[in-house]
Amino acid sequence: MNRYVFAYVNPDTDGVCCAIAYAELAARTRDECFLPVVWGRINRETQLVLSRFGVERPSVINALDGDYRVALVDTHHPQHLPDGLDFDRVVEIIDHHPAGHPEAFAHADLQNEEVGAAATLIVERFRAAALRPSPQVAGLLAAAIISSTLNLKAPSTSYRDQRALDWLRPVVEISEPFVEEMFVALSDTAGLTTAEVLAANYKEFRTGRITIGIVQVEAIDPTAITRRADLPEELRRLAEARPDTAHVFVSIIGMLAQTTTVIAVHAATRELLIRSSGMTFTGDVALVPKILLRKTDFVPALVTLGEQEGPW
Repeated sequence: MNRYVFAYVNPDTDGVCCAIAYAELAARTRDECFLPVVWGRINRETQLVLSRFGVERPSVINALDGDYRVALVDTHHPQHLPDGLDFDRVVEIIDHHPAGHPEAFAHADLQNEEVGAAATLIVERFRAAALRPSPQVAGLLAAAIISSTLNLKAPSTSYRDQRALDWLRPVVEISEPFVEEMFVALSDTAGLTTAEVLAANYKEFRTGRITIGIVQVEAIDPTAITRRADLPEELRRLAEARPDTAHVFVSIIGMLAQTTTVIAVHAATRELLIRSSGMTFTGDVALVPKILLRKTDFVPALVTLGEQEGPW
C-alpha cells in the first residue's frame, strides 16, 4: 500500500513544507513511510525556500492508482483537492482554517486549529514527541510559518506561531534579508500574463448554497497588479468561464503596507462585500487599511452573512 501526503492543488509554501515535514515526523514517530507529493505548480517563493535549505522538490503527480492512503496538510476543502481523489482513503488531516468541510472525510483523524500556519501544528507535534526536526526540515517549517503569517503580521497570527518559531531557533533562524527574498519571490509575476496570475491564485469556496471564487495575490507593490490594464477584462473572463460560481473577485495583499486592495467588477459582488465586510468601493476598487485573508476573513464573513440573511 502506498502512502502520500500533500496539500491542495497549486500549493503554497506552507502546504509544500508541511508535506515534507509530516513525512519526516511519520517516519520517526510511527515508522510509516509517507511520500510528499505535489499536484499542480510550486510557486517561486517555495522554490526559493526548498533551494535555500537543500531540499529536493517533491514529485509532481497527476493520478493515484492502486491501494493508497493519504494525509492532507493545509487544507480540508474538497473543491481544492485533485479530481479523482477518494476521500475515504484520507486517513489524517492537519489544517488551520476555520472554513472547511470535515464531513467529507469520514475516515480521517482531523486536527483543524486556528493558528497562522499549518507548519505551527507540525512543529507542535515534533515538540510533543520530544524530537527536533532535521536542520533542513526545521528551515522549511520556519520559512512556512513566516510565509503563511506574512512574517507574523497577518491577522490570523497567534502566539503559538511565535512560540513555534522560537522553539525552532536553536536549530535554524531565518534572517530578515532572506524573509525579504521570500516575499520578493512570492510577489514576482514577471513573465506571467494577467490571466495566468489570476488562474494561479484562484480558489473557490462553498458559502451556504453558493460558490464564491477568490483570487488572492500577495505583493510587495500592489500596483504591480492593479496597474495591469487588462485586469478588469480578465477578471470578467474568469467569472464568465465559471457559470456555476456566483461571485468572483480579486484580493491583493500589500505585504509591506499591510493593506488589502479588493477588485470586484460586478455590482452584485461589490454589494455582497459591502454587506459582509463593510468595505467602501470607489468604482470597482476598495482599499482596506489592513490585511484581509480569504480563508480567515472573507470566507467566514460571507458564511456569517449567509446565515443571517439566508441564500443570496
